[in-house]
Amino acid sequence: MTLTLKLKNCKVTMQYITKVSGSNKWYYKRRIPQDVQSHYPKNKDGKIVKSLRTHNKQEAVAKASKLTRELEAEWDQFRGKGLVRSNTALDKARELLKQYGLPPSKRLESDEFEFDSFIDSINDALPLDVQRELHDAGMSGDRVVEHDLLMLHLLPEQLSAIELSNGRIVLTASVILEEHLKNKGWLSDKKKSGPYRLAFTDLIKFLGDRRPSEYRVWEVQELVTYMIEERGLKTMSVKRRMDCIRAAFKGVTKLYELNEDKLHNFTGYEIPNLGDDAEDRSDFTPQQLTALRVAIANGMDEIWGMIAVMMETGFRVSESCSLSMADVHCLDTDFPFLALHKNPFRKLKTKSSIRFIPLTGLALEYVRSVEGKWLFPRYIDEEEKCVKSDNGSAAAKKRIQSVLGADAPTSHSFRHTMATRLRDAECPEDKRNEMLGWSSKVSERYGSPSDISIKAKYLEETLDWQGQGWNRGVN
Repeated sequence: MTLTLKLKNCKVTMQYITKVSGSNKWYYKRRIPQDVQSHYPKNKDGKIVKSLRTHNKQEAVAKASKLTRELEAEWDQFRGKGLVRSNTALDKARELLKQYGLPPSKRLESDEFEFDSFIDSINDALPLDVQRELHDAGMSGDRVVEHDLLMLHLLPEQLSAIELSNGRIVLTASVILEEHLKNKGWLSDKKKSGPYRLAFTDLIKFLGDRRPSEYRVWEVQELVTYMIEERGLKTMSVKRRMDCIRAAFKGVTKLYELNEDKLHNFTGYEIPNLGDDAEDRSDFTPQQLTALRVAIANGMDEIWGMIAVMMETGFRVSESCSLSMADVHCLDTDFPFLALHKNPFRKLKTKSSIRFIPLTGLALEYVRSVEGKWLFPRYIDEEEKCVKSDNGSAAAKKRIQSVLGADAPTSHSFRHTMATRLRDAECPEDKRNEMLGWSSKVSERYGSPSDISIKAKYLEETLDWQGQGWNRGVN
C-alpha cells in the first residue's frame, strides 16, 4: 500500500525557527505552555531553544516539524493523555496500533479501515512539501526516496507501527538502543545507560538512524574517524563506544530474530593506533605519600579514612566506598584483613576482584575507629541499594589536591603505586596480582591465616617505601 499524504502547510513550524546572533545555523525556539512549565525547572525563561544543526532552511523546517511533534506528544503525556513516554519506541508502536484498533502484529484484511485511519493521523502532522515528495516517490516506485523521507519525518514509534502492521519488525538504531536498555533494566539507570546513549548519539548524528544492516563497511570506518578527529575522543573511548553499539545490535537482533540485521558491519572496523594516545597515569611519589599520611593523621575523618584505605590496600574507589564492617575480619588479632566479596551494593569489576587484603597502617587505624555498619556511610544509598562512588572519587580528589596541589595524581593512581611498592618489596608477581585483583584464579584459600600473614608481611614493608622504583612504571 502506498503512503499517500494529505498534509497541512508548514506555517506553524516555520514560526519556531530562527537565527541567533553569532551563528549561521537555524535554531528551534518555542515558548513552553504554562500548564507544563513545572516539568522544565532548568528553563527559567519558559522557552525551549535548541540548535537544529543545519544552515539549510528546508532541512531546518523538517527537523523543526519533527521536534514539534515530539514536544507536543511529551506535553500530552504531562497532561495525562497520549502515549507513555517512558516506554521504548517498540512499546509505543504497539500502543499506537492499539489506539486505532489494530493488532500489535500483522493486520488482517478486515483491519484496512482502521489502518487507513492510522495512516491519515500520521499524514495530518507532516508538511505539505513532504506530502508532494512522498506522493511522487510512491507513484514512481522510488522506494529509496520514500524510505529516506519517512525516516526523516516520522517518529520512531510511527515507523515501527507501520512495519508491525505489515508483519515485520524493522528496528532502527534509536529503537534498538531503547530496547537494549529496557531488556537490561537500564532505562532509568543513568550510569549504565549513559555510555550507550553517548555512543548512539554519535552514530545517529553522523550516519543517521538506520537498521544495523544498512550501515556500510566504509561508513562504520568513517564513524571511527569522526569520533577521533572531530569529536576529539581518545582511541580507547572510541573502542568503548563502538563496543556499546555492537553489544546493543547483537542483543536486540538476536532477541527478535532479525536475521538480516545480525549481519551488520560493526565487527570488522579498525581503530588506528589503539591505546597509543592514552595518558600514562602517574604514580604517587614517596614524598607525596608521606605528606598525605601526615594530613590523614592530623585530621582523620571519613574522607581521609577512605583515602587511607585506598592508599594502603590498592582498592578501587568503588570498592572502598562499598566497604562495611561485615567485610572486616579478625580485627583484634595480629592479622586483621578485609574480605572483598560481591554483595547487593557492590558489583565487582571481574571475578578476580574477589580478594582478601590485610589491614595495615592508617587504614587499620581508621577501621578500628568505625562504630557503625558502613566504613564510609556518606557514600551508601541504602534505599536505592547503590554506592555513590563518583561522589567519593570527587571528594578524595579534592582532599588530595588540597595537600599536593592541582597537578597531583588522582585516587585511581593508588593502585598503580601499590603495584610498584609491592614490587620494590620483592613481593612475588602472583601475590601482587592477587592483591590488586588482577589474578586469574581466586579461591577461599586466599583468606587462610597463613596466606593473610604472608600478604601482611609485604604490605608492612610498603609502609617504609623509599621509592627505588616509583618512576619505572608497572610490570
